[in-house]
Amino acid sequence: MGLNVSIIYDSMEEYEEQFSKIASLLGDKVRAVMLWNMLDGRAFTASELAICASVSSQSASNHLNKLVTAKLLVVEKQGRHRYYRYASEEVARVVETMGSLITISEKDRSIPVTTPKDLTFARTCYDHLAGKLGVQVTKALVDNHILVLEEKVHIKHEERSHIKGFGMF
Repeated sequence: MGLNVSIIYDSMEEYEEQFSKIASLLGDKVRAVMLWNMLDGRAFTASELAICASVSSQSASNHLNKLVTAKLLVVEKQGRHRYYRYASEEVARVVETMGSLITISEKDRSIPVTTPKDLTFARTCYDHLAGKLGVQVTKALVDNHILVLEEKVHIKHEERSHIKGFGMF
């Protein structure tokens, strides 16, 4: 099940060095805030991401260039604007997974939520349904034994044809 790194890298040390570089890029607060704000799947300009991260446009550009060089983001030019987006779904999944590791204290739970109600009810997060609606749909699929929660979530084989019409496959 483990990754055979000998195919990609000449040594374990080289693999560890690459892992360390990625972890360092993701661990920087400014870049982490930018990547977190990109989870809705849209592409953003450097100016928009600078505002999200509360840094200057020049600082944002420097951070974004590092992420592009590492192939975590790609740049698309539209007219005179440059838009940054995730280079792959895997990058978005890593950022989202890192967010799932956050421990929320009781003190934090008492802070009033300032997220617009529409976003907490239903939104898309990169390529999937999120918010209360996403949770309710998932719960209904599990309760009706269509979705199976094991090591990996999967849809029961006999149910695939039933939901194929919903555009899920």
